[in-house]
Amino acid sequence: MSALKDARGRRATFEDFPVSLQEFDQAWNDICALEVNGRAFRPSSAVLWKVWRSVIAACTLKGLSLDQALDFSSLASTVEEEDVPPFILKAVVERLRAEGEVPFRECLSLDPARSVQWVGIVLLEARTGHGSAINVGDFISDWKDQLPESWRQYATIKALKENFTQPSDDTVMFIESGLDAGKGASSVAAGKVTGPQARKWHERLKNTRR
Repeated sequence: MSALKDARGRRATFEDFPVSLQEFDQAWNDICALEVNGRAFRPSSAVLWKVWRSVIAACTLKGLSLDQALDFSSLASTVEEEDVPPFILKAVVERLRAEGEVPFRECLSLDPARSVQWVGIVLLEARTGHGSAINVGDFISDWKDQLPESWRQYATIKALKENFTQPSDDTVMFIESGLDAGKGASSVAAGKVTGPQARKWHERLKNTRR
């Protein structure tokens, strides 16, 4: 994982940005940021990809369906066997929970379209984040392999929105987007901080690493 700016805690990080607490919380959730022992961290795409693959493996092992509500404790105990700490799993499910659900609770549902999009972005960043393009057909195939069958219809290049570019017709690679798909992006656009300034603060939170 990468420490956010100066490796300070969540509150100190919030004080760096001229936004409301609600806007900050949504952006914090968008990047799956978390606080451990008083320090703020942003899990890397490789870590997030491992978390998601562990979730899929756990559901397969236990016969669970992501189309239905999940018991967090049961899921956490299973993925922990694959060295995925519960606090990272919690950050991921908070990012992907269904619209309108009460913030973290033991029984939760994931939003299919949001989850598929996030998984695609995480996979693409993990595979091409250092600037190397990959075959688009292979990428989509790998993406769909880590999704429930009923969700695979959502796995299209267009679902990645501003987070991809195609150097050629048959290749694709990740690009950073200050306002990528998520609740925080919508909140910023509708809140006090808009336009270039909104993009600037969101990028700072997302990109400041130690």
